[in-house]
Amino acid sequence: MGFYSTFTTEDCRITWPQWFREKYSKSIWFKDDHTGTIASKREGKTYAVFSDLPADIQRAIDWNDFQLKKFVMVYLHECGGITRCQIEKDAIKWSEPESWQQTNDVEHDYCYGCSDI
Repeated sequence: MGFYSTFTTEDCRITWPQWFREKYSKSIWFKDDHTGTIASKREGKTYAVFSDLPADIQRAIDWNDFQLKKFVMVYLHECGGITRCQIEKDAIKWSEPESWQQTNDVEHDYCYGCSDI
């Protein structure tokens, strides 16, 4: 029992360090060259398997070399909910949509900071 989620991240210039890959090798998918996007291999509990993940990502990023000011990951929950996690050098910010509306299809075809915190 429990509440399960999956996640994915944006693709940006980052090489994941060895300690990070070893810690999450059973639960996270890495590209062959260990750079860029990461995603969960399967569902997990954010308060269990993924509980340290945002803080570990924050620690794994070399902020002096990282060209972006934030790293974004999105959790997709089994209930259909979404949680966005914005990781910065000195902060981890969480956000969730306030409401849902019915649409005909995917109507969000671009993003220029629309969900930044």
